[in-house]
Amino acid sequence: MLETGADIRSVQVLLGHACIQSTTTYLHLSQAHLRGTPSPIDLLGTPRGRRILG
Repeated sequence: MLETGADIRSVQVLLGHACIQSTTTYLHLSQAHLRGTPSPIDLLGTPRGRRILG
């Protein structure tokens, strides 16, 4: 679910966990997903980076 764009809070609710720590125990991301995620530093000076910095 995370790799398709769901946020962690939604996953927590769907799993029925009261505590986010319980949810994170079960979360694992593929190496391909992690490699495809840009570093915030790489986004500096881009339109997407401006959204992150607020």
